[in-house]
Amino acid sequence: MSLAFMKCYSCKRKIIFKAFKQIFQMVDFVSTLIILLALVVIYRRFSCGQRCALVIVQGDLGRSPRMLYHTLSLLNRGYQVNLMGYVDSPLIPEILHFKTLKVIGLTTPLSRSSSRLSYVYKALQQMFYLALGFLKCDKPSVVILQNPPSIPTMAICAIFRYIYGYVLIFDWHNYGYTLLGIALGSTANALYEISKKYEKFCAQFSDFNFCVSKAMQKDLHENWDIRSTVLYDKAPQRFRELKGSDRTDFLKSQPYLEDVVDDFDAGSSKRAMLVVSSTSWTEDEDFSILLEALVKYDKTVSTSSNSEKSYPKLVCVITGKGPLKNFYLEKIKKLSLENYVTIRTPWLEAEDYPKLIGCADLGICLHTSSSGLDLPMKVVDMYGCNLPVCAVKYNCISELVEHEQTGLLFQNAEQLLKHLMRIAVTEYGNTNNVLNRMRSNLRKINDHRWDQEWDEKAWPIIKTAN
Repeated sequence: MSLAFMKCYSCKRKIIFKAFKQIFQMVDFVSTLIILLALVVIYRRFSCGQRCALVIVQGDLGRSPRMLYHTLSLLNRGYQVNLMGYVDSPLIPEILHFKTLKVIGLTTPLSRSSSRLSYVYKALQQMFYLALGFLKCDKPSVVILQNPPSIPTMAICAIFRYIYGYVLIFDWHNYGYTLLGIALGSTANALYEISKKYEKFCAQFSDFNFCVSKAMQKDLHENWDIRSTVLYDKAPQRFRELKGSDRTDFLKSQPYLEDVVDDFDAGSSKRAMLVVSSTSWTEDEDFSILLEALVKYDKTVSTSSNSEKSYPKLVCVITGKGPLKNFYLEKIKKLSLENYVTIRTPWLEAEDYPKLIGCADLGICLHTSSSGLDLPMKVVDMYGCNLPVCAVKYNCISELVEHEQTGLLFQNAEQLLKHLMRIAVTEYGNTNNVLNRMRSNLRKINDHRWDQEWDEKAWPIIKTAN
């Protein structure tokens, strides 16, 4: 018994010593790893990062024009620019020839369901991919982050701010928590409240802030004590009005207009107006308003017996892609349209989108802000082409659209229908031409473009980072 006990005791000692040895080896490994990470941090913190900028979008880069314009402006100022985001759509051609541009594609996180737990799982994946992206990029002296999305980008940028020592600028397009409220279907939700507190907390770590409207500037200051600079969206030079043969040639080159292109000829007996709307097909744009107005226009004009008034056919081109596109495509298929309305829903390449807008007669904007504080970029693009707009009325839209001067505001399908009827009959009836008057007003104010706005508002702030 004594011998057996000693053997058992000896075996246990060996097992214990082996376990301790493995633990010490693991501690040595962890210590080594920590030291290596510390050396990387020190190197990154104090290595040269002059004239290097990082522009971050936790979204599709090709569908984030404002951040691409930031990138182009920085490149033109001689910066080396790291552009980080999802590379799902083509980038604007103006930035692609710069050798000082480095695109860092983020991996799209797996999203298996729409449950609340999946939001947490998705955020953890995004944290990992963003951290990996930071390690891949050159050390920046300035970081410009698009917000929203807020989770987890604001926190990750704040953490790496202490590692790299860069100037951190948040570019406020909206509030992330208000968009989450729409996605969740309710603001009476724990995730909504957590998101709001998180966004407010992370906002304190920025060095400077840009925002898209005076209304947002006021809200940031009054509610979160955040001072910001209003950097209005402005169209770049590639957005311009197309006339004559330029217009005709482009329209004839578009396959989705092949069967109606001759109707745009001023001498055509059918006469057609080109109406354009762009969208991300999300919950904050109710396209049923436009579809209802188009159906009523078609029926009204088809049954009109007034020989003194002539109404054109409307060719409505809706471009873009997003989560609700298939839902609305099914609704469009079921519409009962006669002869006066045609709807097309193409996806356009980056170089064709401004040309289509430049050819259009009227723009439609159905954007309603989740916060009531942001302004629609699509209207800015349309104004760059001197294109009058019919836009949904909400809190701060008057900062961009002057009713009766540069566009017309509406709140429902009936009001939009009235605008369409008024514009259509005056455009081709030669009485009180509304569109030409608004185009003329736009031409007078259209000299101020993105380059000038950025040089006046953004550059004085960014250059302090060096």
